[in-house]
Amino acid sequence: QTVVDAAYEPELTQEFVPTALSSANTLVEMVNTLLDTNKMESGQMQLDLAPLGILAIAAAAVGQVQNLAHSRRQDLRDEVTEECPGIIADSEKVRRVLVNLLSNAIKFTPDGGTITLRAVCDDEGLLLSVADNGPGIPEDYREKIFEKFYRVGDEMVRQTEGSGLGLYLARELVRQMGGSLVAESPGLGCGTTFRICLPLAHEEQT
Repeated sequence: QTVVDAAYEPELTQEFVPTALSSANTLVEMVNTLLDTNKMESGQMQLDLAPLGILAIAAAAVGQVQNLAHSRRQDLRDEVTEECPGIIADSEKVRRVLVNLLSNAIKFTPDGGTITLRAVCDDEGLLLSVADNGPGIPEDYREKIFEKFYRVGDEMVRQTEGSGLGLYLARELVRQMGGSLVAESPGLGCGTTFRICLPLAHEEQT
């Protein structure tokens, strides 16, 4: 009935369509996560490693979850700049990892909160971070959240939807690209930052 009403009421269309598209994208990502986890564990995962820039990938990931953040009146900030050096990675897999981390931040951050995507370079590689001002993660949970099917307990945050595979797959994909993924948090009530480190492309490769 809502779809029928939306066809005759432009105001309802503007509200309903972005939400429907966001929900559809979330479902697609969950299905892809299940498929990719199966491929990875069966040794059939293929990576297309190549020199690439992070700017467009970051923008695509932020754009995919923008409606979800907007529906919760959250400030989603993309602070990745064109000065960031090139990396060696699989562009689609990097996008998937960023979408997962951004989606998690949106789910666990209160309405009206802030999520920020940044990128800096150091001697180890390109460091991508997704930071939020959500409930934070106690130290004892910062490795557990990357375990397969692990779900954060209700005593920490409200119940949220998910497969329990997103962070597990994200870390494994980053590792297969020669990088690392960690979670940092000062503690409950202090927000969380996920940090990805990916290898830089040498000048002759860019």
